[in-house]
Amino acid sequence: MNEVKKTSRGGRPSKRDFILAQAELLVRDRGASQLTFDALTEQTGISKGGLLYHFESKEALIVAMLERYIGQRQQRTANVLAAKPELNDMVDGYLLAMLEAEITEPQEMLAVDSAIVAAIASNPDLLEPVRQRNVELWAGLDQAQAGATQARIAWKAVVGHRLLKQFGLLIESDEQTDAFIAEVTAMVTPSAKTDTENSVFG
Repeated sequence: MNEVKKTSRGGRPSKRDFILAQAELLVRDRGASQLTFDALTEQTGISKGGLLYHFESKEALIVAMLERYIGQRQQRTANVLAAKPELNDMVDGYLLAMLEAEITEPQEMLAVDSAIVAAIASNPDLLEPVRQRNVELWAGLDQAQAGATQARIAWKAVVGHRLLKQFGLLIESDEQTDAFIAEVTAMVTPSAKTDTENSVFG
């Protein structure tokens, strides 16, 4: 299978970023199946030729959306660290911020997740940027002071939580979500162990 180019053929980054942002909005509003160049032309006011100048194929557009998505996830972790500066002084503070950022992913971004999943189903090669990032992620988890096993279990738990929410299968109150965050945090922070006898999950 031919390698998908990950960059545009030139042009101003601001226009490229605008197209990617509008592609996200299109997916959120209309669903993953509606992510086409014709629909994107209608959404952006940019001709199909103009779109193809920045993204030579739908696959190239999806790869760019994936890379943008990875950057947004990293930014959410940075935002947690900025909001909770005490994490910067904690052992595994970055891991804790990463877990919280994953759990609290905005609802509107879940539609973008679904669009990416739909695209990858027909072309697994599009996952390459994520595979590369995951090599670094798992290596980082294995270096956690809490222990590789605890860190891996915690990460798998929050990713599963997000997927359940993404597919509309999560039935959980805000209180239970907060309790879940506390339990996952406790897994990688021994001093934060919670009282399981009084769990809101029963």
